[in-house]
Amino acid sequence: MHDDTAATGDALDRALIELGDRLRDLDDAAAVTAGALEVVGRALAPARAEFTDLDGGDGDRDGGAPSWPGRQWSGLADELRGGRVVVVGDTGTDPRTITTGRPADALRRALLVVPVELGGRTAAVLTIEDSAPRAWNGAEVTFARIAADRIWAAVAHTRALTRLKAGEERVQERTRALLHSEARFQGYFDASPEFLFLARITPDGRFVYEDVNPAGERQYGLSRRDIVGRSPEELWDRATAADIVRRARQCLKLGRPVRYETERRFNGQPMTLNVVVAPLEKGTTGTEGLFLYCGRDMTEQRLAEEQLRQSQKMEAIGQLTGGVAHDFNNLLQALTGCLQMIERRTGGAPAIRPLVEAGQQAIHRGARLIQQLMAFGRRQSLHPESLSLRDRVFGMSELLLRALRADIAIETAFAADLWPVEVDPTQLELAVINLAVNARDAMPAGGRLTVSAANLPGGDDAPDMVRLTVADTGTGMAPEVQARAFEPFYTTKEVGKGSGLGLAQVYGFTRQSGGRVEIDSAPGRGTSITLLLPRTTKPVSGTAPDLPAATGNRAGARVLLAEDDPVVASMVAAALEDAGYAVVRTGNAAEALEVLSSGAPVDLLFSDVVMPGAMNGIDLAHAARRARPGLPVVLTTGYSEDVSNIQDVHVLPKPYQIAELVTLLEAALGESPPPP
Repeated sequence: MHDDTAATGDALDRALIELGDRLRDLDDAAAVTAGALEVVGRALAPARAEFTDLDGGDGDRDGGAPSWPGRQWSGLADELRGGRVVVVGDTGTDPRTITTGRPADALRRALLVVPVELGGRTAAVLTIEDSAPRAWNGAEVTFARIAADRIWAAVAHTRALTRLKAGEERVQERTRALLHSEARFQGYFDASPEFLFLARITPDGRFVYEDVNPAGERQYGLSRRDIVGRSPEELWDRATAADIVRRARQCLKLGRPVRYETERRFNGQPMTLNVVVAPLEKGTTGTEGLFLYCGRDMTEQRLAEEQLRQSQKMEAIGQLTGGVAHDFNNLLQALTGCLQMIERRTGGAPAIRPLVEAGQQAIHRGARLIQQLMAFGRRQSLHPESLSLRDRVFGMSELLLRALRADIAIETAFAADLWPVEVDPTQLELAVINLAVNARDAMPAGGRLTVSAANLPGGDDAPDMVRLTVADTGTGMAPEVQARAFEPFYTTKEVGKGSGLGLAQVYGFTRQSGGRVEIDSAPGRGTSITLLLPRTTKPVSGTAPDLPAATGNRAGARVLLAEDDPVVASMVAAALEDAGYAVVRTGNAAEALEVLSSGAPVDLLFSDVVMPGAMNGIDLAHAARRARPGLPVVLTTGYSEDVSNIQDVHVLPKPYQIAELVTLLEAALGESPPPP
């Protein structure tokens, strides 16, 4: 064994200084190891150095003996576990490395193994090998010990820096994600159409608003500065504030969202709010925390729903009213026919005539009542024509003056380019008179009645309309009165001073004409009722032509009568027979069609429109024309069925006078000769 390769103490000191300088600026574990081994190997040349990190970079290692060069010698491994430096000058002669039956390791003839102990375990091993036997001196062993510690310290330092850097990157990534999440939440918060409030109940029980979105600012007319940091008691009335706090505490107690709908008043205006209170954070005691207050203004939606319910109610009342009016019409028709027959058969006896006339007057009053009921039910028979609202209203000025009092002034305001409308002129005048009379009764001490009209252009889906408004300066209507104003027989007037059918007629006429009615009223502010009527492009028409003049009594003409009401059928048949007609009675359209199909002689068909069975009067008229072309047809109805699509058909509205019926039958028979 030779020692001419032994390093001197001064050289080793310089190597340690160089090792420190080399490791100072390195921040990678692999670079630290490579640089350190180069310095150590050069200092102990011709020896070769190897550093084994047994922790694997994370403080863990597999079970069993450390994996380091020379591990095959179990004696050295046992000694190394004790934390001692293992010095082997010649593996071929050292008892710890002599392996029976095996040759000595030619590459490892001299070994210097330095363990690095950490917490009672071997964390790393610095192995210095020489291919020739070597006598390691004390300076070399000390150098190796110091070098091993410094290498391990540098490796641990770089590893800590790597973990710190990775941790910082994770923190930065999480921070970026958190900022992105907050920005996204803030975007949702600010863009939400619902009004949002962030609020907190503090440990001492205080309720404080922490944020509000722009929708909340608009909803309440307050800025964020006005709301944040304040409590409900500082912003709302006592009852509202108490309810808000109670709901928040309920939400925190249950640990889940709480939904409710409530009525509020803000700046004197009622609001219907749908609110959800959701917990975001809950304190340790369960009585404090952060929550989100999310609300939507449902006022307009609830108003629309109420209007829909009101419309459905009015529609149901209209259907009921129309049905009652139809049956009542039949009763009136039977009564008027019977009275006329009594008068005719008694020869107009003076003792009978006053009674008949009184009965006829009562029937006329009933007929007018029925017309108003059918107007509400939209079942009256309208005769629309294109007209100018301005000309029509001005033409009834004398009628308006008679309907009002001297202490009520009339003003008119009509647009110069007012569009025409297509409505029944008689029903239009009746509607205006009804509105004027209502306005008169609402101004007992006098006032001003304004009738105005203007064009209302439509939008993408809405048609052009003409707005006709009748406004007064009277007592006005309470909300509960407005809600029922169009109902038949509803009136706030004294008994005997109103039938409650005036506004019902206005409503029915307008709806049947394809329009709608709006009321704007308040107690003490007067009332404004607006009729929105569809614009028509048809030219304004002139006076409607009269019915053709009768050509004389067609005595003996054969009339096929289709009437399902037996009382009406008997009365009409008797009256026509008295007038000289031959009558064949049938109870429905099917029976009448059988008569026509049988070939029986028939000169004219007189039918009710509304009848039971699969066919009504209109269907019967079509079938009769197919069976017997040229057959005169007269239909009667108290409803508004569309018979305009049947050519040359006369329509007689119920209730009618027998004289009117006879005149119309003569006119129909006179238009074409009876079929053979």
